Amino acid sequence: MIADKSIKELENSSVALTVTVTADTIEEGYKAALNKYAATIQLKGFRKGKAPLSVMEGKFGKAIREESTFNTIEESLKEALETVEEKYKPLAYSTPELQDEETLLPFKADSDVTFTVNYDVMPTFELPTYTGLSITVPKVSVPEEEVTKEIEKLREQNAMVIDKDGAAAVGDIVTVDYVELDEENNEVAGSERKDFVFTMGSGYNFYQIDTDLVDMKAGDEKTFAKTYAEDSTVEGYAGKTITLKVALKAVKTRDIPALDDEFAQDVKEEYKTVEDLVNATRKKLESALAAKLEETKLNALSEELLKGTTIDIPKSMIDLEIEQSWKRYVKQTG
Repeated sequence: MIADKSIKELENSSVALTVTVTADTIEEGYKAALNKYAATIQLKGFRKGKAPLSVMEGKFGKAIREESTFNTIEESLKEALETVEEKYKPLAYSTPELQDEETLLPFKADSDVTFTVNYDVMPTFELPTYTGLSITVPKVSVPEEEVTKEIEKLREQNAMVIDKDGAAAVGDIVTVDYVELDEENNEVAGSERKDFVFTMGSGYNFYQIDTDLVDMKAGDEKTFAKTYAEDSTVEGYAGKTITLKVALKAVKTRDIPALDDEFAQDVKEEYKTVEDLVNATRKKLESALAAKLEETKLNALSEELLKGTTIDIPKSMIDLEIEQSWKRYVKQTG
């Protein structure tokens, strides 16, 4: 059992917890460990599990005492942490570190053991006077252009992709075969792509041939020279001129629905007219704006409060934030 425990507050929201474990508890753990090993170890001249405890102790006593005492220390630490005040509970990501371990050794028989662990706790602080704080929150409203833009996004999202009989134009979805040709008009190995689909104007194709396909129709083929600027982002082609052969296999376009009552009803059954859709869209944007303003207000209040507050941030909390920030960065950058 624990004979005594005390806590000393350190810098940066860390504490030192000192625990004294009674000699009886230490000896109880030692004897249990000694009996466990005696029952499983086979010594020369004795049957398995039949070696006298005195022989076991003489041969392995020091190692067993060290192991069992550290196990008892670990169990006593758990017990101590369960009974400390809430403000002295360790942070979930702060592992208590045993201090001056070498001074504990060697463990002696029939002696109390006193050990100390350091760990981080949740920072505590006193709020400054917060009554009468003044903050500035901008007065803003949802402009009609934003409502219109949101509705246009809805129309884009509900567009149907259909075949196009006419010439390809920026914004159309095309399917192409293409290949790069060398100076003798032979195909360059590894440059061929078949049934490649992209939206003209998006730039999502290696050779950036978006504008080169304008006015071509499905079934057309075209061989042309393409020159890349010195600052071109096409890897390996900046400042170069190459020859490409392209076959336009299909042209599709996005059929954007008209803004009428039928479209409004397609968006949501409860909308009967375009006016219903517009009003609901405006209300949604106003709610989002109100939430953003509330967040701005709370952030401004927090900043004002923090101006008069000193908080000792524990190292483990800083390390965790750095680690999480790095993981977010890696995830975002791929």
